[in-house]
Amino acid sequence: MLPTRYFSPLIGLGFSLTALYVWILMMLRPQDPAVFSLWMLSLVVLVARFRFHEFQKGLLLELIAWLILSFFVDTAFLLSLPTAMVALYSGKTYALFYPMFMWAAFSLFVFEALLPVLFTIVVGVILYGWSVTRDALNKQVDIHREKLYDFEQERQYLLENQGEISRLSTLTERDRIANQLHDDLGHELIGALMALRALEVQDSPAKESESFQKLKKRITRSVEQLKKTVENTKSEEEIGSDRFKHVLKSFAYCPVEHTRKGSIDTLSPMHWHLLTSVLKEAFTNVQKHSHATLVNVDLEVDASVARLAVKNDGIQTNSYKTGMGLRYMRRRLEGVGGALSIQKDYYFKLVCVIPLEMEEVAT
Repeated sequence: MLPTRYFSPLIGLGFSLTALYVWILMMLRPQDPAVFSLWMLSLVVLVARFRFHEFQKGLLLELIAWLILSFFVDTAFLLSLPTAMVALYSGKTYALFYPMFMWAAFSLFVFEALLPVLFTIVVGVILYGWSVTRDALNKQVDIHREKLYDFEQERQYLLENQGEISRLSTLTERDRIANQLHDDLGHELIGALMALRALEVQDSPAKESESFQKLKKRITRSVEQLKKTVENTKSEEEIGSDRFKHVLKSFAYCPVEHTRKGSIDTLSPMHWHLLTSVLKEAFTNVQKHSHATLVNVDLEVDASVARLAVKNDGIQTNSYKTGMGLRYMRRRLEGVGGALSIQKDYYFKLVCVIPLEMEEVAT
């Protein structure tokens, strides 16, 4: 089989028209210059249609012109057959009856003239069916390609998210350890050091002993080492609410107004991670699809859910489609019992709701 890029309905139409023109030329054997001129005119018009890929416009007018010419040149009806074939290829139903009418009206039912008429109708219908089937298959291929592209995009988002969650977990654990060292062990060591210094102030013979001085130095050194350990353990990267604030401050497309209500301190690092991801996706959406002059970011936490609303005053077109990023974010939020919705009226508003007690870890 020939590859489809080398053999298509359009190429089949070209071969069929070539055969039809040769057939007509053999039937006419034009001795009259006028007949040959009409044959050449028909050929030039068809070549122009192929050259400019125009197979729809002017077909009916062209067929009417051949009908009129047939009253003056009785064999001219044969030259209308290529145009009729193109009309059939283009899905014009009137072209089914036109060749038979012309044959009956101007050839007076001559059987020899019927064969090219039947050839025109049969081949035109076959080419039209082939073209429709090919277009449907191409559409299906495009749909599958789009789905494959979305799948690859979602897989990429998933991989990035898994890496982000792993990194977030590591940073959160490091912060927890650093805080625990500072709050528990640090306070104990500093308390012991303060007690030793209190003994130095008192008139106690123990403070002059060598073991007392060594103990004081060891505790002092331990406190300094603990401070360095806590500083090295704590992450320099912003996480949690700090990361959320950083995304707010770094948005430079237009001014941002931000409000917070409720028990913000009850949000976990995972909540902040999801809220920050939604905020970044919303800001990306504003930059790509709107002409906003102001963005309102409202975060509210009540007894059961955290609600983030991002609203902009840039009017977006009705043809706006939810992008891959927002579709993936919606699936992530639904995976933990949350929801993501879009409201479009005078404003474009993105609303994210996350339960305080998530069903499972977002993946």
